[in-house]
Amino acid sequence: MSKANKLEKTTDQWELVSEHIHDSDPKVVAKQERETVLGIEEVKPAKVEIEKVNALSIACEIFDKQGYIKQDDVVQELQDKSKDVPLGSGVQLSKKANKSLLLDLLGTQHISDRHESIDGIDQMVSYLTFKKLSGEITEYENLVSQILEKDTIHLRDVGVVASIPLMYSNYQKNEQRKNAYQYHQEHSKHQGMVGEKFYGAVKLMQKYHHVGKDFYIYTFVLDNKHILKWLTGKNFEEFNKGAKIKLSGVVKAHTTTDYYGNETVLTRCNLMRDI
Repeated sequence: MSKANKLEKTTDQWELVSEHIHDSDPKVVAKQERETVLGIEEVKPAKVEIEKVNALSIACEIFDKQGYIKQDDVVQELQDKSKDVPLGSGVQLSKKANKSLLLDLLGTQHISDRHESIDGIDQMVSYLTFKKLSGEITEYENLVSQILEKDTIHLRDVGVVASIPLMYSNYQKNEQRKNAYQYHQEHSKHQGMVGEKFYGAVKLMQKYHHVGKDFYIYTFVLDNKHILKWLTGKNFEEFNKGAKIKLSGVVKAHTTTDYYGNETVLTRCNLMRDI
C-alpha cells in the first residue's frame, strides 16, 4: 500500500468516531478515543524533537485533504437506520483539527514523501526574514520563522507547524496578486476620454461584492493589460471571473492606484456575453 493510500485510509478512519466510550476516567477515555480513531492498540509517544521536513510534509498532506481546521469538531451524527436506535445513540462524523491529525500520524512514526510545497516554504523564510528586519513581522510570523530556521521541530510547536501550510497558501496568493499588480502597473494605460463612450471586448478579472454597502466592483482587463472598473448595485449572476464580455459604457474618470496603476473608471455600463 502506498504512503498516500495509507494516509487516505487512516484519515477515513478518523472521520467515524463512536460516541459510546463507557469508561468515565478522563485519561482512559482519551486513550480509548485515540485507539478508536486510529484503529490501533496504542499510540506511541512522539519524539520531543521531530525531523522538520517530514513533519511539514505530513502537515501539507493533511492540508491538501481537508484545508485547515483549527479545532476538533463533531459536524454530523449518523444514526444506524437498520436498528431502532434513538437519536444520540449513533455514530458521529467528526472533523479533527490539523494539529490533532498531525500529532496522531507523528505518534505512529509515519514517514511521508517530501511534499512539493517544501521548497516554497523554505523560500518563504526569506520573506519572513525581510519582514523581521523591517520591524513589520507579527508574533506568529516570528514564531514560524524561528521554527523553519531549524532542522528539527519541538513537540510543543506541532500546532504551529500544522498551520504553516495555510500560511504558505496565503503567501502564494499574495505573491500572485503582487505579480499581477506589478504587471498592470507597468502596462495598463487609461482608455478613452472622460465623458465619452467606451466600447471594447474585455475579460472579467474580478467581481467583488461590498456587503456593507451592497454594491459590486467589476474589474475588467482589455487586451490582457489595461484595467477598467465599474461600481454598480447590479449583480450580473451570469458573469463571473474569466467571462469574456462585450462592454460598453461612459468613461467617468481616469485614476492611478497602488494596485493596478492606471485604471479607467466607467459608468452606465452594458454587458453582453462575447461568444
